[in-house]
Amino acid sequence: MVYPCQTNTVWFKRKLDDADRKIILAAGSGNLTDGWHHLLETYQKLWELGYRPRKDLYDFLGADMQTQEKPVVGGSDAF
Repeated sequence: MVYPCQTNTVWFKRKLDDADRKIILAAGSGNLTDGWHHLLETYQKLWELGYRPRKDLYDFLGADMQTQEKPVVGGSDAF
């Protein structure tokens, strides 16, 4: 069940699919809480630099998807 967005919420409880869990675990070196905080910090920095959700992230970063090597996240295959 999806609940409507409330901007004054203090609990963020959502079911993670396997892909989301792996990303958060990789960001936190195996710790979901740390990973979540690292992702928030990353988004905060991107926001401070002028990134907004409606923008293409690759364009914002000046990256070319066709020539970029796909990064391997250390330890992510362990999850």
